[in-house]
Amino acid sequence: YYRMGRYEEAEPLLVSVLEERQRLFPADHPEVADAIEELGLNQFDQGDFDRAEQYLRESLALRRSIYGEEPHPDLVENVNNLALVLMEAGDFQESEALFEEAQAKNQLLYGNSHPSLANGLNNFGMLYRAQGDLDKAADAYGNALEMNRELYGDNHPEVAYVMTNLAFISYDLGDLDAAIESCREALVIQRKVLGEEHPEVAVTMSTLGRWLNENGDVAEAEYMLREALAINLRLLPADHPDVAMVQLGLAELLSGKSKNDEALALIQPAVATLADAYGEHWIVAHASSIEGGVLAGLGEYGRAETLLRDSFETLENDEGARPVYVAAARQRLVDLYAATGQQEKAATL
Repeated sequence: YYRMGRYEEAEPLLVSVLEERQRLFPADHPEVADAIEELGLNQFDQGDFDRAEQYLRESLALRRSIYGEEPHPDLVENVNNLALVLMEAGDFQESEALFEEAQAKNQLLYGNSHPSLANGLNNFGMLYRAQGDLDKAADAYGNALEMNRELYGDNHPEVAYVMTNLAFISYDLGDLDAAIESCREALVIQRKVLGEEHPEVAVTMSTLGRWLNENGDVAEAEYMLREALAINLRLLPADHPDVAMVQLGLAELLSGKSKNDEALALIQPAVATLADAYGEHWIVAHASSIEGGVLAGLGEYGRAETLLRDSFETLENDEGARPVYVAAARQRLVDLYAATGQQEKAATL
């Protein structure tokens, strides 16, 4: 169910696992901690960060009572998972402290070079990027890439994964050409080692398609996005969040080509999927902004204005929202005001 994106259906099964383990084992047994942690990750997948944090703190407290300060791999993984949830929720200070704890324990376990240490460096890169410190993020990602290449060689999925993260740094810095080039290199590796029919290939193609569209390479962008969508629909349920993310990019591209009817057929189920998966999250507001732009293109200005105004306000006030998405949402709202003769409102944005 997790791999299919059916997170709500997975939850009662995980609850049953926890109840059974609590019946079979002592309360402070590692199997109980594992079941609690899995429930926390399930809540994270469903977009409920509060409940995810609650479960992960509970499992971590249990593991600390079992292992103490011993650098046990399960304890370290739990620390990392809680840090990732807190990072997504915007609690950067505690997240960083937990990432540092996990990295220190991994060094005690594995020395100075190990996949877990490379993953830790990647986590720091994500944290620094979320905080807007792109220089530190680039350094962390660069060190993770170097370690992964030493561990795996040049042609490995982990190498490609960190390369795509570095591509996002180039993108954030405004170097779209460098971002596209790094993304292409990562895609070559993924296709070589994973084959064409793989979700990670689809994710990279989707990212590349969005960036090519921004760069004006609309024909290649559309090809990438349609291929990514086709791969995902062959591998995943139609209401999987990864499907929705490709639908967003393709809908935005088609709206730019004035193909708003097809764009609307893509964006509306995408918004519904993301809202179900993540609740009140900025990525849902980003999707709603694209939907508003599509409706404006169809001349449905009343519905469009409500969506565009509300989604822009959400994005502007959410520290986790990517600046490029905030800027795009603002521009869609400005364009609508210009099209409807409301220049005085446009001037306030």
